[in-house]
Amino acid sequence: MASPSVIASLIVAVTTIFAVITSNAVIYITDLLLPDFTSRFDNYAFATGIPLAVSPILVVPLAYTISRLMKLNEEVQRTARTDALTGLLNRYGFFERAERIFAAPDEPVAVMMVDVDRFKEVNDTHGHATGDDYLRHIARGIVDAVGAEASQCIVARIGGDEFAVLLVGREALAGAATADRICRAVRWGLDGHAGLVATVSVGVAMGSPGRPLDEAMRAADDAAYQAKRAGRDRWILAAPENCAPSREPGARAA
Repeated sequence: MASPSVIASLIVAVTTIFAVITSNAVIYITDLLLPDFTSRFDNYAFATGIPLAVSPILVVPLAYTISRLMKLNEEVQRTARTDALTGLLNRYGFFERAERIFAAPDEPVAVMMVDVDRFKEVNDTHGHATGDDYLRHIARGIVDAVGAEASQCIVARIGGDEFAVLLVGREALAGAATADRICRAVRWGLDGHAGLVATVSVGVAMGSPGRPLDEAMRAADDAAYQAKRAGRDRWILAAPENCAPSREPGARAA
């Protein structure tokens, strides 16, 4: 996108040209109707000179105003796509980016649903402030576990106690390894909350050409639900025909 100064210069130039043409047209019509009103030369000089003299002065404040508006628009767009509590993408931001990736996938895509274990219990027992710390801790753990291992990655909080992860360029086993790291990363105790340990249940599904995003997310969500029923604090890799629960927390699904 063009810089604010360039945009301001173009606006001022177009406005100046329009002002000169309009004012001279008005004077021409006036001269036809009132030929003896005043000096024709003075009229045209005044109508042309004033816009040309004033226009350069307007460029700087207009460029500043445009710059501020552009920054404000960027901030509004960023806020609309960001979860205020964790700083991750929100549901809208996640689907906006993920759907573009799934529109024409040319690499394997691993989709993960990360469901926080016993979050309502944490809120009810320790209060909402602790619940917020709990979610922020889990968000940091997910980001640390994902790292920069994929050509593209998306981490988002898409619900109250649900996170989604999308990794481009990761095969099934590599995606499962990432899920295992997520489980391990969030299991560390929370700073300032002795004895409170966070755990998550993770479902992993693979995207493929022609497979819609919502289908892959449903498969990952079903796998996360199975992980919860299997005892929580674990992950499950959703296979096309079967989703077997992992044998123990953090272990790879069979």
